[in-house]
Amino acid sequence: MNDALFCLWVAGLSGEHLRTAGIDLSPWFGRIDKTAGHKELSDTGHAQALELAVKHRHPALADKLAKELHRRAKNSGERVFWTRAGFSRWGDNTTEVTATVMKALVARDPTDPLIPGVLAYFHGTKRGDRWDSTKDTACVLYALCDYLAAVRAGPAALGSVKVFANGTERGGATLDSTASKVMTFGGAALKPGDNTIEVRGAEAAGALVRVQVRFTRASGEATPARDHGVKMTRTVSVRGADGNWTELASGASVPVGSFVKVRVTATPSAGALQFFLIESPKPAGAETIPATDKRFPTASGHVLREDREGMTCFHYETAPAATAEFVALTEFAGEFTLPPARGELMYQPASGGHSDSFVLKVTAK
Repeated sequence: MNDALFCLWVAGLSGEHLRTAGIDLSPWFGRIDKTAGHKELSDTGHAQALELAVKHRHPALADKLAKELHRRAKNSGERVFWTRAGFSRWGDNTTEVTATVMKALVARDPTDPLIPGVLAYFHGTKRGDRWDSTKDTACVLYALCDYLAAVRAGPAALGSVKVFANGTERGGATLDSTASKVMTFGGAALKPGDNTIEVRGAEAAGALVRVQVRFTRASGEATPARDHGVKMTRTVSVRGADGNWTELASGASVPVGSFVKVRVTATPSAGALQFFLIESPKPAGAETIPATDKRFPTASGHVLREDREGMTCFHYETAPAATAEFVALTEFAGEFTLPPARGELMYQPASGGHSDSFVLKVTAK
């Protein structure tokens, strides 16, 4: 049902496409009405059905679907979100599902009382300049654009706020437009353990505030491995004159012109790796050997390999564990640090892990 509704939702975005394809949605609205509120119709299914009902003028059905979405809404503090997509292949990504629901609620009523809570959820889960993936980020942007177009957001109230870190004022900002304001202060303002960031001022009460912390490790400092549900290990080997591979320890030396193999293994603590990505950095000053080079057979199992400038990426749809390999040719002498190889589940971005860093020394011949 949810797969079918997704196809109908895509087709129903354009009345002209429906007429051209000879698709009649009328019988579907009766079926949707009978299924609304049932477990088999997911949160995403209800949302896409709601948007179709609004677009094709079925107000009673739209009210019924919106009421069910209100009933299913989950709360965490002031944040409101939904969790179940229910597709046969795609996983359940809370951000994607919530964006789809918000888009539908806005189509019916842009003043829906749940929308402020949804906006708070998006604000609190954004990571830098994105959410979890390009896909869910696009879903959020579509929903936000629909909302801004519907409410015709006007200028923000004028005012100013001051920012404090651990009780000490670190700067301020003037709120003179709808655009976000950014303020940066150095790491000396923070301390080990818990830190308190405060925004004070007459205009602070209705403001949403995000704090983003960036750090750089000192030169030469090793990065230890981290396991957040997926254990990531990496080995680096050099090819000898006899064609055999010898594993290297971090800090080992190889001559310019050596072939080195980078092997990364991902092992989940529970379940399988669903829609999983491995990012395996290559040594600086080395050239990645294409996967088509038959001299160097490597592990398979991935559905896509991408040889990027700074790393090779491996994509998996489903696997009990994953092993990713690539070979690189060292071309320049020097001491090079490989950042950790990392793995991430697309629909469970909090689950993943990374290996430790690795130092490779390349000597002139």
